[in-house]
Amino acid sequence: MFSKSVRYRMRTLIYLAWHTSEETFLKLDTITDALQISKPMMANVLQQMARQRVINSRKGRYGGFYMTEDQKSRSLMDVLQILGREDLRVDRCLLGLHDCDQKENCPFTHEVHMVQEGFHTLYQDKSILELSNYIYTLHKTV
Repeated sequence: MFSKSVRYRMRTLIYLAWHTSEETFLKLDTITDALQISKPMMANVLQQMARQRVINSRKGRYGGFYMTEDQKSRSLMDVLQILGREDLRVDRCLLGLHDCDQKENCPFTHEVHMVQEGFHTLYQDKSILELSNYIYTLHKTV
């Protein structure tokens, strides 16, 4: 359902929300080791998210990447919209038909619409911090 790029971004946000604050920064190497994502890919992900102010970065010897409380409290939908991820649109045809209006001529219309509305509600109602707390409290991993 999600592209690799979106999965990397979400895993990174969840990890940073749990492990950082305005006083606690993480280095690129620490993040790549923990999430087992290649350093070039992670550098690109972090740079893009910092540029879009989804996360923060601080340069220098004691610098690194971190999230503020305001950033952690953003809804998943807000973050996904900031990142401009078209592959997360909830109004897309399940079968990939470009002219699908999801109202007629589809055997899945009602069910697909309910699932898409559920995802939209989930994305809108849950914050990055809530998701992070859930994952690290119950699963201890990302």
